[in-house]
Amino acid sequence: MKRIAVLLIGLLVLSCAAMQLSPEQTEYINIVNSTPLQFTVTKENIDTAWGRANSFIATYSSFKIQNANEWLIETYYIHLSNIMYAYKVVKVPKNNEYTIMIECKSTNMFMGQEQNRNAHILAYYIQTGNLPYPKMIYK
Repeated sequence: MKRIAVLLIGLLVLSCAAMQLSPEQTEYINIVNSTPLQFTVTKENIDTAWGRANSFIATYSSFKIQNANEWLIETYYIHLSNIMYAYKVVKVPKNNEYTIMIECKSTNMFMGQEQNRNAHILAYYIQTGNLPYPKMIYK
């Protein structure tokens, strides 16, 4: 019985500690969540977009960059007891455009919503250069 009480108190504390979003932040998350994780970028904009991807990952990833070249940006991904986030961004040429594909993985299998949010924030940032709430990125 004590264990159940401790568990319930712990869940109550966690629910109270959840991030409270302002209306502006909620709107931003709704826009970000609708951003596809695979999209095209024109030849004229690819250098800027690729630079944004590299900068974002270097700044917000829990892991260091393992590979960064003309076609791939990828962080290390090691299963640890801490919750950490790894990224992989691939660029594929297609005529006068490039397809960009984004993936974010968490070391904790229960953090799917958070890793998905990070991937969508990255996709939105690559496309727009807009990152108004960097504290909303799970790190």
